[in-house]
Amino acid sequence: KESIDFVRAFTRTEHAGCSPCMQQQSRNALVIDAGASWNADDSVQWLKARHDWHIRAYEPLPENCNKILGIFGSFGGRAQPSFSALADKVGTATFFARAATVGSLQEEGVPVQYTNATQIPVPLTTLDAEFANCGGKQCEELLLFKLDLQGAEVVALRGAKQLMRAGRITWIFSEFDPYMLS
Repeated sequence: KESIDFVRAFTRTEHAGCSPCMQQQSRNALVIDAGASWNADDSVQWLKARHDWHIRAYEPLPENCNKILGIFGSFGGRAQPSFSALADKVGTATFFARAATVGSLQEEGVPVQYTNATQIPVPLTTLDAEFANCGGKQCEELLLFKLDLQGAEVVALRGAKQLMRAGRITWIFSEFDPYMLS
């Protein structure tokens, strides 16, 4: 719910007197949804709120990925799933799944009532690996980087150092629990 409220507030603020530069900047914007989950609710809300926004949603759990593919189908090419976890390195890691659709790269992100979390190997990538090298083309700007990674937010931010240093991420929106941050 907080993310949906943020989307509404963000789009209202943008049109209610923000500079023309900001309005221009958000056209055809790319939004990164890190931790899209099984229903990709944040991504769907952004796609509905702004018809010129594009989404790249990162989700490592196979069951969630299949559901996201079905959800994104109705948005044409504006929504692209990436079946990997955002981290500070490229490779594979253990994902601690506390249920079929929820988990974290951080074991501490799994509440104690789920002591028997399933450990699943998942592919890792970084935002820097995905977007830092433009191959001679104009670099894509990332309007919004949303993180909901159950304690692995700092790990994903470390993987976006180059983009942040270059000023290519305009907004960062993170859901977090201070006790779960790594």
